[in-house]
Amino acid sequence: VTMAGDEYVADERIDTEMEVQRYKFLYERALLRNDLGRLALGLGVSYLDAIAEVDGIALKDLLEAPETTRKRVAVALPVAAAAGEIHLPLGFGAFVEGCGMSVDYSYISVKYLDARGGLNWKSRFVFAQAGYSYLSLRGDAFDKLKLEYSLAGPFVSLGAKF
Repeated sequence: VTMAGDEYVADERIDTEMEVQRYKFLYERALLRNDLGRLALGLGVSYLDAIAEVDGIALKDLLEAPETTRKRVAVALPVAAAAGEIHLPLGFGAFVEGCGMSVDYSYISVKYLDARGGLNWKSRFVFAQAGYSYLSLRGDAFDKLKLEYSLAGPFVSLGAKF
């Protein structure tokens, strides 16, 4: 396992911790909005702030020693977005939404996708969602920086509107 130039012994115990915050600022324009649902396109910026920590036995000049490496990556990416929703009876609905971008220019290559879909329920002041979320970020720059991060799995969210 390699992180920030440190190589960790694969046969030993390796503890990892990842802390990720992401923010999306999108301007969305509805192409279709009625009682049956909505379809929208948008543009914006997605900001990711990730801190990764690896704790294990590292190789240091042919010797093995305990080592902890902590690395932080913060990146803002312009994105294109799309969203769709179908309204069902009693405030329920099905939705899919996502944003992403892909850039290949000179010595830089970045691919980013943030998508989720599932079921929701809305009333006047509260809402709930449950579904599946997928996030992937891959980037290479100047043959020195390589970033690969992905996160996928089920989610549940609850909220209130004021």
